[in-house]
Amino acid sequence: MLKMQTAQGELLIEKGKSIYELVEKQADKEHIYAVIINGKLHDLRYCVQEGGSLRFVYAKSETGRLIYERTLLFLLIAAAHEYRRDLHIIAQHSLSEGVYCDVRCTNTFTPLDVVEIEKKMKAIIARKESIYRKVVSTKEAAAYFEAKGMLYKADMLAQRKSKKSSIYTLCGVDDYFTVSCYRIPPISRSFRFAFTSKVFGFLLKGSLLPKRSCFRFFRNMRLGADWLESPM
Repeated sequence: MLKMQTAQGELLIEKGKSIYELVEKQADKEHIYAVIINGKLHDLRYCVQEGGSLRFVYAKSETGRLIYERTLLFLLIAAAHEYRRDLHIIAQHSLSEGVYCDVRCTNTFTPLDVVEIEKKMKAIIARKESIYRKVVSTKEAAAYFEAKGMLYKADMLAQRKSKKSSIYTLCGVDDYFTVSCYRIPPISRSFRFAFTSKVFGFLLKGSLLPKRSCFRFFRNMRLGADWLESPM
């Protein structure tokens, strides 16, 4: 058995076992999104190979919020893909209030589509779908996304210095994120729809994001004054 030193005391885990088994025994397991073992961040499927220090990454920590944010975004991308194959959501910029994304589609997109995507998101959660992670060479990952036509992801990977990169899969949808996705979070008030004469989009809010944080989704990159000044 391996000994893991935590803030709560010493914990024992069998070598080669998933850290998830240890997390499942914790009273606050629902709030643990990842672990830091001997100074390195790991997802909950990591199989422990050595003892040492262990720190739980909680949802309300800075790292936990980043994991939550990216996972929620991935959930949205997967739900949109499941609902309409012509719908593509691309994260463009991180803003003080969340993540600015570009929504691209070949057909019309209406408030009714937002409602249907929300239903798909909740259905994925209800099915308890898992996010899978595969580690490959960065060159292989870049080539993979280039072949899929996701050139923006290929460009991100081409600029990456690390030789290894992670490809995440949810409901048959593959993606790459600079911040890890580890587990699907619960959603409270999922969507709030809004548009102006110049900008069309919808807002996604998660229960663990700051009060004024949201994802904003728009068909184009034009940021009109109405949007910039609109109250939350």
